[in-house]
Amino acid sequence: MKTALLVVSILGFAAFAVGQTSQTTPGQGRVVSRFNSSAIVGNVFQMRGNVRLEYNGTVVTADEADLPLDARGLPSNPLASYTVRGNVRVEVTAPVILLPW
Repeated sequence: MKTALLVVSILGFAAFAVGQTSQTTPGQGRVVSRFNSSAIVGNVFQMRGNVRLEYNGTVVTADEADLPLDARGLPSNPLASYTVRGNVRVEVTAPVILLPW
């Protein structure tokens, strides 16, 4: 059974779309998300089935993704960490700057 756990933290993930597809396009500083079904369980927004997250040239695909929410239903962390599971793939199409830390 292939199972992977990957936490993706990208600056600017504070804005995300609730629903099947967001109304923004990649490159506008927002996450474009697509998935088959969703639910809010407690303080977690759950995305299930063919999940695709796009942000500034980075595409993450997975079987499932969770996003922690605060009491207002917004991402609880300004960096908004997604937890993705299942068949996970990360594709970076934009240039990446590596910082020496």
